[in-house]
Amino acid sequence: MNYFELLSLEKSYTIDLVNLEVTYLAASKQYHPDFSNSAIFDANALKLSAMVNQAYSTLKDPFQRAEYLLKLEDGKNSEEIRTVPPDILEEVMDIRFELESQAKNPEISDELKKKLTSRLNNFEVRLLILFEQLKCSLHEDREKILLDIRLCLNSSKYFLNILSEIDY
Repeated sequence: MNYFELLSLEKSYTIDLVNLEVTYLAASKQYHPDFSNSAIFDANALKLSAMVNQAYSTLKDPFQRAEYLLKLEDGKNSEEIRTVPPDILEEVMDIRFELESQAKNPEISDELKKKLTSRLNNFEVRLLILFEQLKCSLHEDREKILLDIRLCLNSSKYFLNILSEIDY
């Protein structure tokens, strides 16, 4: 059973986050060990309860959701192909240089946060487009789209890492 099935959701990159939370709360209550009636069910309920929590955590985050979908679609995640477009690496190097040279200036950090957030939003939109293309793709186009999804996810990780360093 995958996370989408567990939470009674359509397998899709596009998710209604309010509906996700509602289905998560219902499933959480349904599978919680405190509501089980037998020792056999307790062990299974504990596993299902943990899986429900992991499903919610994964599906509510657009990048984790994309990784999970990629794994469901192809059996591999973005780690399997660690390629990143050269222009992304150059952009990341420029951002890191800017961050290091202005480390004491909080205004630069705020400006960089906005820049990084904007780039991450662009990656989310790109992932949305790519997953929609994947739904409609012919077999021969599928590998190219899956590669593009991996590239997008690998690129986004650089920006997520920098953003987490700034917030830390």
